Amino acid sequence: MSTKLKNTIIDMDKWIHEYSMINDLKDILERHEIIGLNHIKLVDAVLKEQIINTQGMKLFKNLSPVLHETLADHYRVPIKHKEPRYSIYVKPDYKRIFLEEKLPPFIQSRLTMAKAACERILPDNELYEVGMYIYRGNGMGDVAWRASESMYIVVMDKHELNDLCGEKFY
Repeated sequence: MSTKLKNTIIDMDKWIHEYSMINDLKDILERHEIIGLNHIKLVDAVLKEQIINTQGMKLFKNLSPVLHETLADHYRVPIKHKEPRYSIYVKPDYKRIFLEEKLPPFIQSRLTMAKAACERILPDNELYEVGMYIYRGNGMGDVAWRASESMYIVVMDKHELNDLCGEKFY
């Protein structure tokens, strides 16, 4: 990694040290050895926008499934657990709400695996929407993981997701 990139990351880290998203971006930059000023400006702009949009709160709005990066026709679907309900965000501006005993069996089993494999539970107030879709080792990346105290990501194929939507969407 170039000295200029390291210095820029250090400067960004000082500027926004309390936000967990910087660690995700640094990991991505280091993993892919991304260098160059244009990438740094892009990362900087994303960080600034994220801070402006979430100052004083880290609540999630407009959650929706995201295409899985390695599995074809699979999606990373956010699920929020607020006792006694599970809210499954199946498409933009649409969620399905279930009591635990009414969850579809495939979701119950994947949530159980995510809970069992979780090593560290991130507090909800330290999680950003962008960061929750990034697998960090708290579960199984191709099945499900626990993003925070109340947020989970469950990997579903397009047929499972369409069944939850009640219509063909993906």
